[in-house]
Amino acid sequence: MLRIKRTLDGTELDKIISDVQARKAMAIEHWRRADWRRWELAANSFRAAALPYLAPDQMR
Repeated sequence: MLRIKRTLDGTELDKIISDVQARKAMAIEHWRRADWRRWELAANSFRAAALPYLAPDQMR
């Protein structure tokens, strides 16, 4: 829109700012979920590696 008119009104500017904020929040959430998944995988890998060394009463 800016390239066509070379100006923006308040409503258009508010929409652009809102869209940028929403995209930023989605990117942060995507990163947070990916990071959580990496932690889960690392914990599962550790658990699998440690399982043979645990006493029978410590196995879950």
